[in-house]
Amino acid sequence: MQFSIFHSIAESNINSLVQLLNDDLKEKHKYKLVMAENIPNNLVLLSASNGKDYVFNIVNQDGNVPNGNVVNWRNSSVIFHEFGNEIPEPIVRLRIMEINQNLRSKGYDWDYIERFWNDIFKKQKSL
Repeated sequence: MQFSIFHSIAESNINSLVQLLNDDLKEKHKYKLVMAENIPNNLVLLSASNGKDYVFNIVNQDGNVPNGNVVNWRNSSVIFHEFGNEIPEPIVRLRIMEINQNLRSKGYDWDYIERFWNDIFKKQKSL
C-alpha cells in the first residue's frame, strides 16, 4: 500500500505491524496489507490477507495503535464487538465480503448467497 511522502512515518509504522504479524510464518502463509481505510474519530482500519483469511487492526493517522486499543490483529467479529452499535461502514462491508468468501469456499453459488442476504434483510425489516 502506498502513501504520500507526508505519510511516510505512518507507512513505516503500519509496515512494522504487518511484519510483526508475519513473524514466524512461512512465506506461503504471510499476510499482505490489502487496505487502509479511514473510519470515524481519525482512525484507520487496516486489512491484511494471506489469500485465504483476513485480519484487521486499527491505527491512528500516524500508523500507531491508539491508547486503549488492542495491538493484536484480529478477525472482523472482534472488531464488530469493539465498536458496539457504532460499527463503521467499511467494517460492515469487509465482514460481508468475508461471509461471502466463506460461503463460496463451501461451494455455495452466487444465487444462494443473494438469497441468503435477502432472507437476512427480510428478517431485519420484520423486527
